Amino acid sequence: MSVNVTAIRQALATQVGAATGVTTLPYMPDQVTVPVIAVLPWLPWKYGLVLDGGLPALAVMDPAFHVVIIISRAQDIAAVQATLDGYLASGGVSATSVPDAVLADPTLGGTVSSCEVSMVDQYGPIPVAGQDYFGARVCVQVIP
Repeated sequence: MSVNVTAIRQALATQVGAATGVTTLPYMPDQVTVPVIAVLPWLPWKYGLVLDGGLPALAVMDPAFHVVIIISRAQDIAAVQATLDGYLASGGVSATSVPDAVLADPTLGGTVSSCEVSMVDQYGPIPVAGQDYFGARVCVQVIP
């Protein structure tokens, strides 16, 4: 069972970007133009031995990724939070829904067996290159 981290990040970025219409990158940029979404590995990862063709091989067990949503931190924090809530909504209520974008094709175009949004583990200030923005981290669990 091999895990191609780069391919998964790219597939996740492509799918989320296409569904939300927001620039989505498979890495965290040095500078951002908001809104932007970045896909990063969610650490720590656990490695374990598996049998690959009868031979033992080292594999990533339960890989996961953060889909980091970064938006402007404007004066009207209520409006900022309402915008961010749209990215976190599910069930077809928002055109910018990251969970709905992931759920649209859980195989990420055949890159993985399956994936699902498991939680949001950060909501609030997001620093990028010394600048504070507002955003959230959506956690996506992957079955390779």
